[in-house]
Amino acid sequence: MESEKKIFYLLDNSIYFSSIINELYIELSNFFTIKKVDSINSKTKKTYIILNIKDIQEELPKKYIVYNFEQLCTETPISELFLTRLLNAKMIFDYSKLNIDFLKNKGYNNIYWFPYSWYYRMRHSCKIPKVNNRLNKILFIGSINKRRVDILRPVHHLCKINSYNMFISNSCWGSDWEDKCSISLIAINIHYSETNTILEVHRIFPYILNKIWVITERSDDKYYDDLLQNLVSFTDKDGLADTVNNICLLTDKEIEDELTKRQHLLISTIESFNNNINKFFTPILADDK
Repeated sequence: MESEKKIFYLLDNSIYFSSIINELYIELSNFFTIKKVDSINSKTKKTYIILNIKDIQEELPKKYIVYNFEQLCTETPISELFLTRLLNAKMIFDYSKLNIDFLKNKGYNNIYWFPYSWYYRMRHSCKIPKVNNRLNKILFIGSINKRRVDILRPVHHLCKINSYNMFISNSCWGSDWEDKCSISLIAINIHYSETNTILEVHRIFPYILNKIWVITERSDDKYYDDLLQNLVSFTDKDGLADTVNNICLLTDKEIEDELTKRQHLLISTIESFNNNINKFFTPILADDK
């Protein structure tokens, strides 16, 4: 029988994090007894693992671990409630070293780096058609603000004059997301703000695994920029439309070969990371509270 300290409740109540939660459940189950739940019992003595801590409306449990995917070092003010919830966590795991530096500068302790590089099951079940059968040329999914609109405008113009389909959405999840991935050739990643940027790897990795050509700005997080060096096409905001156009001028075979190469390289990178994943769980394994 597993000891009580190794039983955790993994909160699964966010469509935004559903894919990550499913993958995390698989990985954590190799080390602990994990129970997925869709609500919080604030009276339980069990420890919860929560990804969407800032969005929780109900009373928090007495003990919880946060796995943070929010970008903290941004121009957008962070609510005091969110910071307090992080402060009260038993541990904080974060996907970005930039976030960790931000929290440590504020005096937070028990913060551990757990990069988002640990799965390959994120290849969804959607079919991956040949590139000449992709009905949608350009895909952008994310919150819309003036910066993103301004950067996307030349790409939209390129699509208009060449009769390319372009899908833009700030709300695309589950089967809808899978459908859009199954018909899209190129995915664009643009930062929401100018400074202290981190790549949205929770979007980028699934794109690559689904053989979609990713174009992105560089970020201020060197780890992910280096990791993705040969997996995406980096460009600056002024060169985005030209980068899209250059890809569209390639032959179908050139595109297919490049996307297959990137997919295989990412899978290889992830498998290498998975061989050492247990070291990231050391703080939980050592905790006896």
